[in-house]
This record gives sequence, C-alpha cells and structure tokens, in this order.
Amino acid sequence: MADQARARKVADRIKSLVAEFVEFRLKDERVGFLTITDVRVTGDLQNASVFYTVFGSDAERAATAEALADNRGRIRSHVGKGLGIRLTPTIEFFPDALPEGAAHLEDALAKRAPATRNSRGPRRGLRSPARPTRTRSPSRGRAVNDARPQTPDGILIVDKPVGWTSHDVVGRMRRLANTRRVGHAGTLDPMATGVLVVGVNRATKLLTFLVGCDKEYTATIRLGQSTVTDDAEGDVVDAPGATREVVAEQALSAAVAELTGDIDQVPSSVSAIKIDGKRSYARVRGGEDIELAARPVTVSRFDVLEVRETSADGATRVVDVDVVVEVSSGTYVRALARDLGAALGVGGHLTALRRTRVGTFTLDAARTLDDISTEVDAGRAPSVIPMADAAADAFAVHHVTEDEERALTFGQRIASAPERAETVAAIAPDGRLAAILDESTPKAKSRVTFPK
Repeated sequence: MADQARARKVADRIKSLVAEFVEFRLKDERVGFLTITDVRVTGDLQNASVFYTVFGSDAERAATAEALADNRGRIRSHVGKGLGIRLTPTIEFFPDALPEGAAHLEDALAKRAPATRNSRGPRRGLRSPARPTRTRSPSRGRAVNDARPQTPDGILIVDKPVGWTSHDVVGRMRRLANTRRVGHAGTLDPMATGVLVVGVNRATKLLTFLVGCDKEYTATIRLGQSTVTDDAEGDVVDAPGATREVVAEQALSAAVAELTGDIDQVPSSVSAIKIDGKRSYARVRGGEDIELAARPVTVSRFDVLEVRETSADGATRVVDVDVVVEVSSGTYVRALARDLGAALGVGGHLTALRRTRVGTFTLDAARTLDDISTEVDAGRAPSVIPMADAAADAFAVHHVTEDEERALTFGQRIASAPERAETVAAIAPDGRLAAILDESTPKAKSRVTFPK
C-alpha cells in the first residue's frame, strides 16, 4: 500500500490532468463553467474521487454531471497517460459546494431575475423564461449567457490571491467575463500572489508576447532549511539552521552579487519544464530523480530589504531575508532562494512571493477577483485594458496606414520603422490594434493580425 504522501502527490497530479482535459480537450456542450476543487485518492491508489463545482443553474449542474459521467473513460485514459504509473485509479466525480464568492454571485443573479421579469409587466399568457437562455459562442462553440453583457477584447491585471492556481483564476474569469476565451501570461505558483496578466477574447493572442516580458517580485527567503520544491510547499529535506552570525552581512552581500546579472540557473526540478514530453514536476512526483540543465537568465536587480533571525517550527533557528528582484522571463525565484542558501552553506527556500510587475503592468493597475465580481454583480461587463493600449504600453509602436493595414491582413510585408524592434504593435489609423509585427528586418512581417 502506498503511503499518504504518495497518495497526496498522485491526487494533486490527477487534479491537474483532469482540469487540463476539461479545459482543452473535452468538447461537450453540456459542460458548464466547471472548476475542479479537490481530488482524493485511496491509500492503495486504486480509486480517485474528483470534486468539482459548476457555476450556473441546477439544470446546468445536472447536465455537467451527466457529461462527466459519459466522458469518464476518456478522462481516465488521459489521466493514465499523464500519471505514468502501472495501474490508473478508477475515477468518480462528485459535485462540491460552490466557493463563497461564486455562491454570492449566483445569489445576486437570482435576486435580480425576479425584478427583471416583474419590470416587464403582466405576461398576459406569454411564458417568460425562468433563467436566461444560453447559446453557443461563435468563437469557441461553448455556452455563453445572452442576458449578461459581453466582455470586450482586452487585458485585465488580476491580483492573484494566495492558495489559487493560475488556472483557478482563469476559470473564475471565464465565468465573470462570460466567455471561454480567457488565458494568462505567466504562471504563478499557488503560494504566490500579485500580478497575473489575463487576456479576454481576442486579447488571448497577445499573451504569447507578454509572457516574455521581464518581471519584478518581492520575496522572503528562509536560510537554514532546504525543501524538495525549493519553496514552503515542499517537505524539508535538510535543516542545518542559520543565525545572523553565520549569515554575516558581508557574506550575504557577496552571495547576492554572485546571483546578480547574466547567470546560468538550474530550474527547480518541481517545475513545468517538459522532459521528453512530460512535465518535470510529474516525473518528480512519480519518484524519478530529475536534474535539469542550466539555462541563461538575467537578474537585473537583487536587493536585500531586511534580514531577521527567527525560528522554524519553534525549534530550528533560521534567518529570513526580504528581497526585491527584477528578472528576465524564465527565471525561477525559488531557484534563487535555493542557490543563495547553497552559497552560504546553510540551504534556503522561498517562504513568500509577490509579483509586483510584468513588463509595464504593475500592481497599481491590478484588481482583485472580488472587485471584478462586484462589477459583474452590478450588471456590467468586467472593465478591460483595450488591446491597443495594452500593446502600446508593452511594445514599440508603428502607426500604419490603411493600405499597410490591409496588406498585413493579407499576409504581406510592409516597410519596418526606422527604429526596428523584434516585437512591435501596429496601430491602425482609427486607433485599433491591427497586428503584432516582427520588425527585426527591413521588411516587417505580421506575427498575428486583428482584422476589423
């Protein structure tokens, strides 16, 4: 029989695999706005209970339950391929209670519905629908609520709460924005908070370019303990402890300096990097010993804000270091914590992480999910940053003529601007975002276009 830690790891992996399948591969119109909330696996790894919530009416929940039951075999097959263990657990789906915020939104919608019907006056024999009709989204073939305002193409900056995955935020935003076309630029771990750039509708095409922007974080690094994940989510594997005497100011400054600038960084083994088509974290959870190759990254800022001695679990003496870092895309702040501890000979891991900036998008522009939910409760679509504004903030700008815009739409090249850049926002005469260009050569080519 597998131990409980192993069962928990398998459960976490199943949760990710089921969520991935539902989001990207399950093309069943009966599936509503679904979120996988938890997975529990028996100690012998034979049975998995998958808990989920559905935002919508009782009829929509029933339809989703039916769809999950009908597709259970396909889902289990996908899970089996992703787990990589000898026997795939049987899978049973169980509806879970809605999160407080989602339940609040449903209550608000329910309270508005009677008032809306009553304002129409007597029905005089005509039957008013009990709930808004749902049609198929022309863009993705998924159900949308016709009675709610549609969210325009654009970018939102969400302040991700602690404990949520980036996928959880996308799932919530799909319900709030009333569309399936929602994505994010740059994953944040569940323990992290802060700036998550979210694209809605056609703005999802911008995310590929925004994910490469540099980022800024505030973080707390604990020196004196190492964990399997290089953060507080993993089990402690070594705890020699640390004191201010051991972590002297001069030694700390020297170690930080070695990790600043252009460096070769070995990513955390518990990461989303793929090895032969399989995520590194999945291989680690499957019991494999993984050593990833170092990759070049840039740490343009690594400043120590505060150093304090404390205790971990009321026993081991440790040193917590508050820092602010500015890094290139692909840099793991967890790995910086690990390497700082290794350089000082005491081990280290990350205990807190907050992303304060992605490119030009900062926390000043970020909104909480509760704020967005309140906007939707008031009958408005979530406010977004228009695509042209977001692209102009993030990239160089090339104002194109109508003829140039037409040429780009047909896949033709146009003359690059004198100050050439690899990624450029082409702005049409009417102020719209016409395309994202590659102007690294004298003739610019469109990487993605946004026709009228």
